[in-house]
Amino acid sequence: MIRLIAVDLDGTLLDDDHMTVPERSRQALRRAAEQGVQLAICSGRTLALLQNVLAQVPQIRYAVVSNGAAAADTATGERLFCQPFPQEKAQEILKILQEYPEVTVESYADGESWVQEKHLPILQEWARTNGFWRHFLTRVHVVQNLAEELRRRQVEKITVSNMPPRRKEEILRRVGAGDDLSVSSSVENYMELNFRGVNKGLGLASLCQRLGIAREEVMAVGDGDNDFDMMDWAGYSVAMKNGLPETKAHARYETEEINSRGGLGIAVERFVLEPGRLPPDDSALALAMAEYEQGCPRRIHHLMKVYAYAGVIARGEGFPQPLRRVVEAAALVHDIGIRPALEKYGSDAGPLQETEGPAPARRMLSRLGYGLDVVERVAWLVGRHHSYENIQGDDWQALAEADFLVNIGENGLGAAEVASLREKIFRTKTGLALLDRLYGAL
Repeated sequence: MIRLIAVDLDGTLLDDDHMTVPERSRQALRRAAEQGVQLAICSGRTLALLQNVLAQVPQIRYAVVSNGAAAADTATGERLFCQPFPQEKAQEILKILQEYPEVTVESYADGESWVQEKHLPILQEWARTNGFWRHFLTRVHVVQNLAEELRRRQVEKITVSNMPPRRKEEILRRVGAGDDLSVSSSVENYMELNFRGVNKGLGLASLCQRLGIAREEVMAVGDGDNDFDMMDWAGYSVAMKNGLPETKAHARYETEEINSRGGLGIAVERFVLEPGRLPPDDSALALAMAEYEQGCPRRIHHLMKVYAYAGVIARGEGFPQPLRRVVEAAALVHDIGIRPALEKYGSDAGPLQETEGPAPARRMLSRLGYGLDVVERVAWLVGRHHSYENIQGDDWQALAEADFLVNIGENGLGAAEVASLREKIFRTKTGLALLDRLYGAL
């Protein structure tokens, strides 16, 4: 059961204006909170820059900020923990950055944002055409000497932007990125620096430990490179449809929609509010698998035949509609592990398919709108579809029989092998009838 939802802001919860929470996301989070689920922001921003978001979603109780360096209770204002730079290291970085007058430096300290006065014209220029930066200027402290001001404060994060081409690696080397720092950077002229070991994953883990919530009870949603550790830690890690490919690789699931279309809210619906949700039909899944297996018509023909037989067995045995749909979805994706098994091991042996199949199945089904319970049951079946000892559940039985009805013909099995399978595998009346009519003359 999901007890806490942790959401990134830019590219995840917020629209592309970096300010507005789409209505569907706002309402889904409200409904989740009404069901007792805790809500938390997990952002690179500092606490002072969250007030606009909290006004739109007042149900958000906790905030992990500055890429995991600190956290606060938004209802009481209590600072729950802070993992700042050692003061000596913060001063060393700021001194080095002073040698690059063209770069813009911003620091998060004591839950607020600080910039040097000489950088104010750049921020004002950005604010002329961007609502977020106009909001930012109302929250930031502008000081003459940033390093001196921060001597008295806990420095959570240092942000560097407007770096000249080819200077990033030089700056990273000089500030000791390989040894002392955690670095997030998705574009060439920008990077966020935290002290070593600080990241959203550890920050979220610290918050959940304080709240008595296990990682298996946490749903984390993000899109960027500073979300990797959060994806790796959370039991239910969800990458946005608009997220980086690398973020999707770290996540267990993907959203059905992008951030600006309420993709976060739809994910909350599918994972918390409507976990048994099924699309109207499986046509989108069938086409997605055809695209996945493009260039291999033999595998596409195979999955479509297994899908047809699985549906006949499920209907013939009187399965309830939700169970029938699980069987049919599993039939479409049951061999999804072949491709990654071949790429990784040079073999598509059954156990390798079972190992490699559940992960891509989860990502595909979740981005096509299947609810969490459906996704997990299908992935469970994919991870067992070549195991035939102690078959458990009507859906597993139907899938096994449908797969063998196709494999017998494709592999040219003889009468003795068919008889053995009839004895060892087939249990349903519909499956047995199909087997006898297809291969009884062998």
